[in-house]
Amino acid sequence: MTETLLSVDPDAAFDAVAHDQVGGPYQVPAELVRLVLGLGATSVDVQCRRSRVVVDAPGAVLPESAIEALRRASSQGEDVVRLQALAALEDLDASALGWAVGLRPRRLVIRSWVRGRATILKAGGREAFHLSYDEGPQEDGVFIELTRPKLNLKRANRWLEIACRFAAVPVVVNGRNVQRDMDSGCFRARIESPLPAVIGLGVNLSAPRLWLLRHGVVATRIGVPNWPPFEAAVELQGLVQGRASAAQLREAMTPYLQALISRVVELTLRVVPRLSELSADHRQRITSSLFKAAERGLALEAIRQSPLVEIVDSDTKRWVSLEALEQWPGPLPGVLGNDAKPGEIETPHMLLGPGERERVAALIGRTLPGAVVRPIGSAPGLRRSARVVLEFIQGLLGPRPIPDSRLTHEERGLIEALEGALRVGGRPVAVCLCPGRRASRMSGRRLVLARNRPETLAAVRVVAESPGWIYVVAVAMKGPDCTVASEIRSAWSLRNSGGLV
Repeated sequence: MTETLLSVDPDAAFDAVAHDQVGGPYQVPAELVRLVLGLGATSVDVQCRRSRVVVDAPGAVLPESAIEALRRASSQGEDVVRLQALAALEDLDASALGWAVGLRPRRLVIRSWVRGRATILKAGGREAFHLSYDEGPQEDGVFIELTRPKLNLKRANRWLEIACRFAAVPVVVNGRNVQRDMDSGCFRARIESPLPAVIGLGVNLSAPRLWLLRHGVVATRIGVPNWPPFEAAVELQGLVQGRASAAQLREAMTPYLQALISRVVELTLRVVPRLSELSADHRQRITSSLFKAAERGLALEAIRQSPLVEIVDSDTKRWVSLEALEQWPGPLPGVLGNDAKPGEIETPHMLLGPGERERVAALIGRTLPGAVVRPIGSAPGLRRSARVVLEFIQGLLGPRPIPDSRLTHEERGLIEALEGALRVGGRPVAVCLCPGRRASRMSGRRLVLARNRPETLAAVRVVAESPGWIYVVAVAMKGPDCTVASEIRSAWSLRNSGGLV
């Protein structure tokens, strides 16, 4: 007689699947979300708090075979039958139901509505499921409730937010929608080939970061060193069956990786016409990604012909290609790095980010000199900078007129006479006196006269003594855009011809 020495305890198997086949019990609520998304849920509402986990998924249709397998697996029948039922759940890609049982909740309810008919499975503790049915106008959907499951709810909530962020339908956790799609980078694209994926371009990463999904829920994350950086959430459900390990997911992804990276480079090239619209940081992420792609031989000719390098001239900015730099006649413009000290920079010069200078030099086969930066403290630079600052301050503050109450009677007479004599575009000019000895100048439609300047003092005296001389004073003191009123000019002409004034 053959005697069985070893056997498998189905109850231990429930514990094992909840602790070993997933990263830990805290991942089971996210696996339940993955299950209902795969069953066609149009939205998912998750409550994971107060010692309860509830997953409500309208639109999901749970096969009766999965319900029956779970009932048999949790019954008090023979161990072999129960283990076979667990295997059947895995074959149906419904292992998450078994993992929920493995959390040993005090009470577990699964309700599945299909075409107005409900199948309800209930159990408490280690009791077998009780199967019942109901009918009503309820829409199709799946409802799962676990009371007092053995898991860390706080950790489960954190994982739900990470794992469900790329879901194709809204996933609400404790009243908050955790569906965020791809929130990194400055551009995003949704593609179907070579695999369904959402791509983030212009990301602040040193290498690609791939989130591998099954039914829209994160299964694992991988990095791909030494390639142009991007971020992608890639759906692998059609490539793997059942609960695939991280190694199996990586293996399934590998044949498509090169095509995915090439597609990313193609999408990044489409951003080039919009480089001037981006911030300096985002521009550098896009150009650095393309330079790195060119180093690896991806879309080399297209990248060489794209305007990726910004050149600053005295009063203009333009974008040139690597090909244009390669064929540049004479010395190339100097490169201004991020570590350049403040000062006056020679023009033209190139703007390249950290690490880009060496890459561009290697791609065009030419040495890139640094831009000449003249320190602000140098004599010509100091004088020029001081003048620019002074002019800026003066333009910002504008002239400060002397209040009318502080003007003499003669000064007010000069102002009134000039305002009556001068025009800009046929309209009267405002005149004011300011402290100092600066030359007269126009500020908009206002003529500014320095009170202590000799010409101003003489004009005040002449007009006070001989008002008819206002024409001569106006011609001498007017701005370049000013004209003298025709009646003032005519009066002066009549006076000098012996006529009446």
